[in-house]
Amino acid sequence: MFKRLFSFGRARPQRHRWDLDTELFRWPGGEPWRIRDAVEGTSIMGATGSGKTSASGKLIAESFLQNGFGGMVLTVKPDEAATWQRYCENTGRSADVIVFSPRDPWRFNFIDAELRRAGEGAGLTDNIINLLKKLVTVVGQQTGQSGADNSSDPFWPQTRDRLARFTIDLIRMSREPLTVDNIDRIISSSPSIHTQRAPDWLDTSYCVKCLRLAERYASDNDQHEYDKLNRFWTEDFAVLTTRTRDTIVTALSSMIDILNRGLLNRLFSTTTNLTPEACAEGNIIIVDLPVKEFGDVGVIAQTLWKLQFQAAVERRRVGPETRPLFLAMDEGQNFISPHDLQFVTTARSSKVATLVISQSISNYYA
Repeated sequence: MFKRLFSFGRARPQRHRWDLDTELFRWPGGEPWRIRDAVEGTSIMGATGSGKTSASGKLIAESFLQNGFGGMVLTVKPDEAATWQRYCENTGRSADVIVFSPRDPWRFNFIDAELRRAGEGAGLTDNIINLLKKLVTVVGQQTGQSGADNSSDPFWPQTRDRLARFTIDLIRMSREPLTVDNIDRIISSSPSIHTQRAPDWLDTSYCVKCLRLAERYASDNDQHEYDKLNRFWTEDFAVLTTRTRDTIVTALSSMIDILNRGLLNRLFSTTTNLTPEACAEGNIIIVDLPVKEFGDVGVIAQTLWKLQFQAAVERRRVGPETRPLFLAMDEGQNFISPHDLQFVTTARSSKVATLVISQSISNYYA
């Protein structure tokens, strides 16, 4: 039916035009829909069976694919990944599909990727801590779990962040992989009144190993930072009472626990062979952890990808020849967060189209 009603500008051209006035398709009345319209954001609403996914959603999705967009797809229903793979096959984009799922080899250790990515703002410890807190807060809102800073006493979040900062800095300076497991290993093997009594402690402590590596790799410019690290681990943190120390460690553990569970740990805290930047190269990443199958784990995994996709596209430099991107969310109320308002208002300058499908606006309010 839609082949008769709608006409695409051209079928998979060898060279795409990506300025904002590029036409994607025409509506039945002849009005063109351009990249300019797409990057202002699209919401499709309708009752069950009204064709919002199979008609309007399919039309817009295939227009993105046919015009060379890269993008990311979040999934709620188990058959959504297969649906998008059909869209890609219909438009000659099958070779660009990357499916991120427990069955596939892709991994995204997003905190280590943030530490080592290109760019002047990369590797900043405070940004990594804020990223973890944002993830915990957004996931807490979507799943009903508590957020990162639920203590009424500001002392504990502040000391937790200080511990996180020195732990991440030690991993960074020692050039070890930044994983949740390594964060735990450093803290659990750090100097204390009890650990230093063990006769073989210096030889078995991962924290001591990292301090030695950091000292070896430290340049003259890093010496002041290394001295602060060494003083924190061997003096400040080491002399805390057991009760205070345990409370601070528990506060940090509760923040990173989201990545310390079986599947999430395996997918997001081991190694990295896929990042959101792949979308800018023309790939379509389908996050195949549908909420209906994986529950809160699916929400957490896809929220993580969404936050990092949004951050990556906001960092990139955009010009007339820059490839446009899309973020597609059917049953999008499962993934909406407060950050989306800020993201959508600047999406035009980032050249990214957001496609959200839901039954009604009341879903967003809920």
